[in-house]
Amino acid sequence: MRRFTAITTWIAISTCLFANFADAKKLKRYLIASQPTLKAIKYLDIDEAATSVDNVDDPWRPLIPGSLSYPGALATDQRNGLYVADRDSATVYRFQLEVSESGLRVIGDPQTIANGETSWVSADDSGNVFFTDETRQEILGVSAQQVRDGDATPYVLFNSSTAPVNNPAGIVSDNFHVHWANSDMSATVVKGVQPHGDKNLAPTIPPSVVAKNSNKAVGVCETPTMLYYTGETTFIWGVNKNGGNIGTISDKVSQPKQCAYDGDGTVFLADFEASKIFSFAGNMRTPQTAALSKVADISMPFGVAVVSTQPYSSFSPNLSIVFVVLSALLSYFL
Repeated sequence: MRRFTAITTWIAISTCLFANFADAKKLKRYLIASQPTLKAIKYLDIDEAATSVDNVDDPWRPLIPGSLSYPGALATDQRNGLYVADRDSATVYRFQLEVSESGLRVIGDPQTIANGETSWVSADDSGNVFFTDETRQEILGVSAQQVRDGDATPYVLFNSSTAPVNNPAGIVSDNFHVHWANSDMSATVVKGVQPHGDKNLAPTIPPSVVAKNSNKAVGVCETPTMLYYTGETTFIWGVNKNGGNIGTISDKVSQPKQCAYDGDGTVFLADFEASKIFSFAGNMRTPQTAALSKVADISMPFGVAVVSTQPYSSFSPNLSIVFVVLSALLSYFL
């Protein structure tokens, strides 16, 4: 009798766990885009846009309509924070998003992360924020602790006297490095080491040039192995994060701006002049030509970012503990 009870209980809990796990794997992915000329930020459901017939129905939904001055590049963090570089107000904002299966919405008022005239911003997994200042020729940062404390005074990570900083434009960061694109002269894409923990601790390793093939680079984004960067017109290139051969990903775009990796093999690209968002397979190990697919039409996009629902949000850790305990009991009784 004890054996029968243990087996039936284990089967019941296993069924419950499987149902939770299967349900949790259904992700909702959202693409966010900025429209500086309309002073707006919109979003769409990526999967819904992929199944629509040539986007006959407008897939875009308003997220931040008309309250910004000139929203440019976008970035997100692991806490569903959306960072916006608002050039004409000389401010980098953080908006807290609620991400659900029904869509996105902004919670509360925006937080001022930093004051500075910039169109480009990036954030790493720890919540450190980085942006470029073309006028002052600087790469600046705001630490995660400063964000939590509400300290909007940025620190200088690199400038033109200490690193190849020449009219810096796009920037992207992970937990170890920042990469920025220069929009004039000298190095095209540069890699610098991030400060860890203490913002006052200057990097001991000097920045290095990763790619140099264009007088004007604009946006830059990264995958675990690759960097992609856009030219002022026509081109998007790729290079390994450690440098090496530079490859043309596409020469079929009009005026590319920011690109963003979704963490699952796809890179999204805003084409300002074409008024379209494109995508391509970005999980390559060496740079090579890739086919561009139109995601959606949108008037004069600049920034792009991707957020998604949590992959295992409905899976209770308590159930996994119960599963382990019951498995042990089953082994004992059998």
